[in-house]
Amino acid sequence: MPPQALELRNNLLTKSPYLSDTAMQSAISKEEVLPNEMIRDVLVANPQSASSDKVLQELDNRAIPMPDSMMAEILANENIISAKEALETELASHKAKRAQAKYELIRYYKSDTLSSSSHDSLITLYQDETDLSLKYSLAFEFLKKGDSGNLENTIASIPSTFDLDQGESDIYDDYVSLFSILQDEPNTLRMDSANLSAIQNLYNTCHEPVKSCARNILIARGYIDYHEPILLPDNLKSSKEKKWYKTGKFVENSYMKIFPNPAKQHVIIEYNLKEKFNDNNKTLIVLRNINGNKVYQMILPKRQDQELINTSGFISGIYICSIIVNEKILESQKLIIE
Repeated sequence: MPPQALELRNNLLTKSPYLSDTAMQSAISKEEVLPNEMIRDVLVANPQSASSDKVLQELDNRAIPMPDSMMAEILANENIISAKEALETELASHKAKRAQAKYELIRYYKSDTLSSSSHDSLITLYQDETDLSLKYSLAFEFLKKGDSGNLENTIASIPSTFDLDQGESDIYDDYVSLFSILQDEPNTLRMDSANLSAIQNLYNTCHEPVKSCARNILIARGYIDYHEPILLPDNLKSSKEKKWYKTGKFVENSYMKIFPNPAKQHVIIEYNLKEKFNDNNKTLIVLRNINGNKVYQMILPKRQDQELINTSGFISGIYICSIIVNEKILESQKLIIE
C-alpha cells in the first residue's frame, strides 16, 4: 500500500543487485505505491534491468512515464555485467562442467563392454539424476535388461515427479506409445510388420526426440530413405535492435515540483535547474521549519532529477523547501508533513 512505499523501496535496495526480473516487474507495476524516483533507484541498483526486455516493457506501460534523464540513467547500464549476471555466469559454468563430467561418465559406461558392472553403474547414475531426459534413458536401460517392471514404474512415475508443461506431456505420451511397441519386441531388427506399421504411424504423428528414435528404426529396416539436412551459417551480421521507450518531461514552468504534498513517510523533490546549473555553482535543496530553522540539506549533483527525502523522523507541520544556488534562493515551495 502507498504508506509502505519507503519501506518497500528500502527492502528492494537491500536485496539489490540480485533482484529477479519478476521482482522488478512487480515493483514497476505497483505504480500507485512506488513513484518513478523509487523505481529508478531500484533499477539503477540492478544493472541487469537495462538488458531485460520484459522489465523495460513493464516500465513503458506505466501511466506516468519515467522522466527522460532518469530513463537514461537506467539504460546506461545496458552493456554492464551486473553482479547477479556475473553470479549466474559462474553458476552456469559450474553446471556446464558438471554436465560434461556426467556425459563423459555415461559415455565411459556405454563403451565398456567388458565389465559386467557397467550396465548397473549406468542405471544407478540415471536413477540418481533429476534430469527428465535421463529418466527416459533409464527406461531404455531397463528395456535392454528386460526388466519390464522397473521400466513401467519409471515411466509411470514421471508425471508425478516432474511438472510437465503441454509440450512435455505430449512427448511423454509419445514415449509411452514407443515403449509399448518396444516391450512387445525390443530387438528392432526382428520386428514384425505389425510393429513396424505402429512405428511408422508413431513417426508420422509424434514429436522430437521420439520422432528421431522412430525414424532410426525405420531407416535401419529400410522403410524410409533419409538425408541429414545440412545447416549453413547466416553470413549476415546482426545487432541488437534499438528500442525507444516512452519518457516524461520535467517541469517547465518552475524549477521545482514537490510530491506527495502533504507527505508522511517520504517526499520527492523533482527539479530542473535549466541554465542555472554548472560545475562552479553550489546548488542545494534546503528544508526549513516554520520558525526558519534548517532541518535538512542536500547538494544537488545534477541539472535535473528527482530526489527522495525520508520524512518519517520529521515533526508534523509546515516546512519551506528551497532550491539555493550560490547562497541565493532560486525557488521556494510550501511542504506539509503530516
